Amino acid sequence: RPSVRTLTSTVSTVKQTLDTVLPSQLQCNLFPIAFRNAYSAVSVGDTDGSYFNQLQLLNTGQDMQAKTPAANLHVTTAPRENRDECEAGNEPYAPGQAIGTPAGTQSNTTDTTSPPSAARARGRSAGYIGSTP
Repeated sequence: RPSVRTLTSTVSTVKQTLDTVLPSQLQCNLFPIAFRNAYSAVSVGDTDGSYFNQLQLLNTGQDMQAKTPAANLHVTTAPRENRDECEAGNEPYAPGQAIGTPAGTQSNTTDTTSPPSAARARGRSAGYIGSTP
């Protein structure tokens, strides 16, 4: 009985997480884009190295703590990601300070991702995926 109670609690917790994350993933394609962008940070760059290795301070007034936010700070700490809007990455830019969720409804589409062309064939040959696409 204790095992069943523990399993029930675990499944309930996972269900709550999936109920929150699944609509965001299905509409906004969050995880593949996050992984693609993380990979790009360490693999894409210029003659000075990858962008991940560079430290760029675009506004030196924002590199230390301050008692007030910068006059041109833009941050959305909890973007809306659901069937109606994919706010992260679709926020409008306006001069001045923008802290919090932007007004209105943003686009509900993002980039479409797909595996590299040889990935499906390699997965099939390794037995990880079936023969249907």
